[in-house]
Amino acid sequence: MNKLLFTILLLPSMVLAQLNVSNNTVLKTGSDLLMATNGNVTNNGTVTFGSNASLSLDGDLTLNLSSGLSVPVLKMVNEGNKQLQSGSLTVTSQLNLISGVLVVSGSSSMILNNGVGVNEFDGTSWISGPLTHLGNGSKFFPLGANGTYAPIELSDVIGSGDISTTMSVRAGGVSLGELPTNVSAASNSWAWDFTSTNFSSSGVNIPILPQDEVLFTDENTIGVVLEYEQQGGAVRNLGGFGSSLNTFNSIISNDPLIGDSRVLLLGSELALTPIIHNIITPNDDDSNDYLIIDAISAYADDNEVILLDRWGVEVYRKQNFKNFNDTDNPYDGSFDNLSPGNYICILKYAGTTAKQVITVMN
Repeated sequence: MNKLLFTILLLPSMVLAQLNVSNNTVLKTGSDLLMATNGNVTNNGTVTFGSNASLSLDGDLTLNLSSGLSVPVLKMVNEGNKQLQSGSLTVTSQLNLISGVLVVSGSSSMILNNGVGVNEFDGTSWISGPLTHLGNGSKFFPLGANGTYAPIELSDVIGSGDISTTMSVRAGGVSLGELPTNVSAASNSWAWDFTSTNFSSSGVNIPILPQDEVLFTDENTIGVVLEYEQQGGAVRNLGGFGSSLNTFNSIISNDPLIGDSRVLLLGSELALTPIIHNIITPNDDDSNDYLIIDAISAYADDNEVILLDRWGVEVYRKQNFKNFNDTDNPYDGSFDNLSPGNYICILKYAGTTAKQVITVMN
């Protein structure tokens, strides 16, 4: 063992087919380790990496880490499945998903410390199984299942004490009972399991995968995030709105009736009541660049939109307003010159008048 220790300390990087650290053995390395294809990583002793050292998992590998393993930088390369069969693998600084899938199985655990950066490359590399993030703040989970990349993001985890949030993705969704009256359909393709300790609330960004696009083919259908409680089978509509990144965003929060474990998935509702989006950011980033009114097409020939500034001065009026799109109604720049601040949007449709405060931000 001393010869192995001496070699690793002297070389800037080391390629190993096998790494077997036995009981009562301490291995210290400031070098980068590359585990070659069809190799094994077995840790029953103590392995200590330098502050900037990395471990690269190359091709098909098996990891048995009964004593755990903590590494600053973990790299997944050269395709293949890397099987974490036992113990815990902790990343303290950076996770680079270049190629290949890390399968977290059995009672093993994959942990990212608070503040770990995640680099995803082309969506062909992910974590299959539960992934735990520690701490508050934004948490990105590069998850996948059944050959499909299905990442999910918690945009602002808020809690107290030691926060531990675990996410995993399941193909096939969940077997849902009765849906809320305002939900017309739910995904039966994908769902994300959420478990957290000392959790208060967070935003959640759920991707629209190809299998779920059918939920949103109707122009009058609004995407929503659903929350499913496994023990009682209750389904709740958390609402939400789409983004230019092809995700749906909503808020999840602590609920004593649900506890710290729930399932998140996508749903849709048929909204025949127009909903005026309350923000415009005319900065040409393809997100909220102009006024959007959900379900307005149901009243395409019977609506009028008026926009008033804070002094009641009319700044926009449109008879038979249509949402802008890239095909039959390209954006005409109507909202580009609005000054930042609050406006009143008045919508008249089918003998009804609706009002909504809209905030313009540059």
